[in-house]
Amino acid sequence: MWLLKTFTEANVQKYPIFVITDGDLAMQRAISVVWPNSPHRLCGWHIEQNLVRNVHDDTVKAQFRIFMYDLCSIEEIERKWQAFFETYDVTEDSWIYQMYEVRATWCAAYHTGNRYLGLRSNQRSESMNSRLQMKLDGKMTLLEMVQHYESCLTKVRRIEADDDANALQSEPFTDPDASILEVNAKKRFTPNIFKTKVQFSVEAAKKCSLVEILDGDDTTEYIVGRSDRDMMYYVKCELTEEANLKEISCSCRKLQSLGTPCSRIFFVLDIRDESMLPNCCVMVRWTMGAKRAFPPIRKSTMYDYSPTLLRYRELRNLSLAASFAASRSTEGYERIKRVLEQEAAVIMPNAGANEGNMYGPVLPQAPEVDCEESRDALDPMHVPGRGAPKKKLKSSSDKTRADSKYSLCKGQGHNRRTCHLRPEVVFDNVHQS
Repeated sequence: MWLLKTFTEANVQKYPIFVITDGDLAMQRAISVVWPNSPHRLCGWHIEQNLVRNVHDDTVKAQFRIFMYDLCSIEEIERKWQAFFETYDVTEDSWIYQMYEVRATWCAAYHTGNRYLGLRSNQRSESMNSRLQMKLDGKMTLLEMVQHYESCLTKVRRIEADDDANALQSEPFTDPDASILEVNAKKRFTPNIFKTKVQFSVEAAKKCSLVEILDGDDTTEYIVGRSDRDMMYYVKCELTEEANLKEISCSCRKLQSLGTPCSRIFFVLDIRDESMLPNCCVMVRWTMGAKRAFPPIRKSTMYDYSPTLLRYRELRNLSLAASFAASRSTEGYERIKRVLEQEAAVIMPNAGANEGNMYGPVLPQAPEVDCEESRDALDPMHVPGRGAPKKKLKSSSDKTRADSKYSLCKGQGHNRRTCHLRPEVVFDNVHQS
């Protein structure tokens, strides 16, 4: 809860918050308290795993996945649910019906328009967790754990820096007869977003056709169809007093959820002879200027010197130079010694804690070594793992003959073949005698 509140105070004013979790109830309750207005969605990967575990009919699995990815209206998805229940006779105690009860947390139709940036699972956080857990040992000290954390972040930052360099020094390929909108989108979006999301919509715009135009006072609505789909989409354009384009939106709401314009928007912009994409169609996150909100140079502060250490180093250098010069004469020696004794006699804020102890080196990362919290920073306590403790099994060679007892005579120092009470041993002894 504290971590969620800390993240909210630092970022909620700048960036919209969306949450994708694996269905943990404690996490859901914490999110509802800290971020009551944020869209919350269950992880699609975990739902797929539960689907394979609880449903064993491939046809039912395929029909169930429609509810996960179909971007239709809520009324239409409810009709599909009723038809699904009648076809496959779903009971109330089944896993499918339990998922139907919480359908608002995972059905795509209920999250249309919410900005998840194309994410359907918590794979991004899980990949970061796996990177941190790699070569992570429970016996690490606090310093070793922090160094491991910094090493992992260094690799991530290096990869990000390489991607930034490639994006700044290259441009995606477009056909020589590409439209003005496509060339403008290539310059405004990052190469990766343009090739994976925007260019696909530009190509799909060639399959669109205009059905009807509805003019209003300050709005114009275009009804657009697709040659490969039997569906109609409504593209609404808000105009200024000079009849210039102000805002544009589509009924598919792809622009609101993914942050990139759909094929219908590109089709309408081409009809209106627009020479560039409006600002409402370009999300800052997908552009080269997305990092303007961050400092140009980002680095770790792990090895930065604290103000206390900087003052200590300056005083040490001055004292060494003064001591060397004062040691050449008795007057200078007495003068420097008197000054140092006067300063040492001053009661320090932490004199009580250091009374009787030698002063050690100043920590480079201590914010203020005078505070008690800095001195009490220790390694974390060892927490035993789950399950029974591991016991080292002793081999038979570890046991001495003096400790072993034979079950027949209860004696020590021999085994069943040399026991004097066995008939074979008695017969051999008599025969030999």
